[in-house]
Formats: sequence, structure tokens, C-alpha cells
Amino acid sequence: MATASSNGTSWDERHARGGFPPPHPWLRTLAPLVAAGLPGPALDVACGLGQNALWLARLGCPAVGIDASATAVARARREAEVRGVPAAFERVEVSPGRPLCPSRPGPWGAVVVTHFLDRSLFPTLLGAVAPGGVLAYVAALSHPLRPPAARPRRRAFLLEPGELLALTAGLLPLAYGEWADAEGAEVGLLARRPGPSAEETTRTIPAVRA
Repeated sequence: MATASSNGTSWDERHARGGFPPPHPWLRTLAPLVAAGLPGPALDVACGLGQNALWLARLGCPAVGIDASATAVARARREAEVRGVPAAFERVEVSPGRPLCPSRPGPWGAVVVTHFLDRSLFPTLLGAVAPGGVLAYVAALSHPLRPPAARPRRRAFLLEPGELLALTAGLLPLAYGEWADAEGAEVGLLARRPGPSAEETTRTIPAVRA
């Protein structure tokens, strides 16, 4: 996971130790769409150790993970080789107005972001989603029941209730949820970019609480 900082240096030490975390539970909302077929590979932005990209690849969706931490990228690449899944990883520092992954400009069948928040990046994220593709986004949430010690603590790294829907206006929400527990508060969104297909779905996938 990552915070709004795109500087990988401060994350290298953290990513150098410990095991691989599981994919974020919210991504279970993506599984039916992966099974039905996405209009292209998936891009995991600020992927950390690549757990989300590795999970998508295991489901049969080719995935690319990008992160500013060279250590995280190296570990994710080795893990993909061990697991034998179609996932690639690249060191990239994302910035607004530039392709998310310069070597593979997209567009992408799915763009996945968990615990990385840079509000200025949303136009780039939305533009990277292929017609008929989806954005899966999870971030920390400012919430009355959020524990005071929960991280991140800076409000710049917290979305306000309903803010994620406003930042992704133009996409069709398929699943949305806001929740709080003893560990913190989060918001999750799965939304589709409208496409030309007459078979484009607007059905709602039941929300999955993390």
C-alpha cells in the first residue's frame, strides 16, 4: 500500500521485510467482471508488493503493477515468477497529465488503486480506463467513527464521505461502500467507463465490506 507520496525511497525499507499481504477484500467486487472478460489488461497503481496485481493475474487477467519503490517492484517480480502468473511490474513515479505506465500507455481494462490518494491524478486515472473498462478504488475515509490513532492521519490523505463519487463523475458506479471499524475507515468504489457496446451493463454488484 502507499499514501499520497510518490517518493519510493521512504517505502523501500518497509517493502524490504515481511511477507506478502493479501489482496484488498474490496477487489472481490471485480471477480465477476474478470470472469466475464475485461476489455484489456489491468493496471495496479501504487501497487506496493503487487498483491492486487498478483491476485488478478491468478484469476486469469494479465496485470501490470507500478510503484515508485524499486524494492517493492523487485519483490513483486520475483513473486510473480514463483507463482507463475501473468503479472509484470515496473518502477514508475506517477504524475498528473502523464501516462500512468509510459512503457504501456493503455488504455486498460481495469485500473486498480488501493490506499494511494492524489486528487490531482483522478483525470489521468479516469482517462486510462478503456471504454467498457472499470476503475476499482479504495482509500482511507474521514469518518466520525474513525479511530483517532488510525493512519493516515493527515486530512489531505483522507477522502470525505461522497467525495470519491464526485471525483469519478462520468463513470457508472457498480458498487460503492463506506465503512469504519476498529482499524480505521475506508471508502470503496467499482465503476465502469461507458462504452459503445449495446451490451454495456449498468447492473449493480452488491457492495463488499472490507
